[in-house]
Amino acid sequence: MKRRIARPDRRGATFAAALGALLLAGCASAPREAAPAAAAIPEVSIEMLRHAIPVDAGTTTVALHNPHGELRVRIGQPGEVGIVATVQRFGTPGPLPAFETSRKGARLRIDVRYPFAPPPVDAATGRADHTRGRADLVVFVPPDVALELSTTDGRLQVRRAKRDVDARSDSGIIDVSTRGALRLSTRSGRVVARQEGGAGAGESRIETVDGPILLAVPVAGDATLLVETGAAISHDPGIAVEMGTTADGLQRASGRWGSGRHALSVRSARGTVHLVPVIPTPTRD
Repeated sequence: MKRRIARPDRRGATFAAALGALLLAGCASAPREAAPAAAAIPEVSIEMLRHAIPVDAGTTTVALHNPHGELRVRIGQPGEVGIVATVQRFGTPGPLPAFETSRKGARLRIDVRYPFAPPPVDAATGRADHTRGRADLVVFVPPDVALELSTTDGRLQVRRAKRDVDARSDSGIIDVSTRGALRLSTRSGRVVARQEGGAGAGESRIETVDGPILLAVPVAGDATLLVETGAAISHDPGIAVEMGTTADGLQRASGRWGSGRHALSVRSARGTVHLVPVIPTPTRD
């Protein structure tokens, strides 16, 4: 009996080889999708600008408005406002800010301006888009002037002022110490305030919507304190305050030291408030 030997079916192999070649040819001829282009990074340069503005002897108030970055104020020499600006320039070449001045009576106003409108603050993030231009300022002011300051989302900082400070920001941090009155306002920025209890200080007011507040109270001076907020109030040991609740459900704290002639009023819709005691630094008014 003869045995039949099985032979491989070369027709199947030929078909598989042809199909593979067809698929390879199709892959080779099909257009490939281009990789997504990387986001363009704007060209940025940083420059330092210095600017001096004369101050008349009769000037009692210096107002500074910078919607394009920070304001840090230091006490300088009489007769001059000195500005040191750190400027971020975007593009080739990016614009530089101008420092526009105006005078009305005893008030000197300085505005930081670009050739475009100030960017709005985003309600969700509390930040503004400064990629068209940003200017962060350190400003040296005469020692005996009151200050009026404003930013959008930039930090406002004043160290050891002698006169009243009015500072306003949408979402920027406000950090101020003065022997004069405090008038501070921000929507969501944090407030750090030190009222030194100078003899000439008038009524002080601090207001936020969501921003937390840290206030140093001159317990060795003459002050009356009233705090109202929709959030918690806390205080360090060494500051005696009476805690309670208002008729509309706000948390309340009050206190009185010395003659109580300097009123300190603090109010926030939803920001926490923490109180610490401070001993005023002896300096001449």
